Amino acid sequence: MNPTAKYIINAVLLTFVVIALGYGLLGRTRTAEAPDAFQPRDSLVPAVDGVDPEFAVYFFYNDVYCETCDKLEGYALEAVRSDFADELESGKIQWRSLDMTTPENSHYPEDFKLYSKSVVLVEFDGTEEVHWENLEEIWDLVHDEEAYKAYISESLRAFMDPADE
Repeated sequence: MNPTAKYIINAVLLTFVVIALGYGLLGRTRTAEAPDAFQPRDSLVPAVDGVDPEFAVYFFYNDVYCETCDKLEGYALEAVRSDFADELESGKIQWRSLDMTTPENSHYPEDFKLYSKSVVLVEFDGTEEVHWENLEEIWDLVHDEEAYKAYISESLRAFMDPADE
């Protein structure tokens, strides 16, 4: 094979490799940055009209909502929905997903000592938050769905009835 043919074949192959790598990298970046890929589930559990909850489960997030955030919130919501369905329906427990970077929620990081995405259990006296617990182990359990859900359910059960402990 003459040197010119080798040069042309190498150039075509190198061009193909560069285009394939660029497409692969840009395609992944675009997917990861897609604004609708992961979204908070705040509208999935509406509050019961006319009922002040006794307890709430707050999921706090910020302006970066990723796959892990989706698991943190999703697993917690699934645990509450499956193990406390009657309490959600009656309004005894309320679910809220809250963006802690918005002006109306900006007090929560200080109030609840939050440093990142968090699940916080709250007890109310009327409309006043009187007792809370930040479930800090969610980060250790997020990659074990069953253990995570059990932690949420057991923690909420104990929080609602501390005499049961």
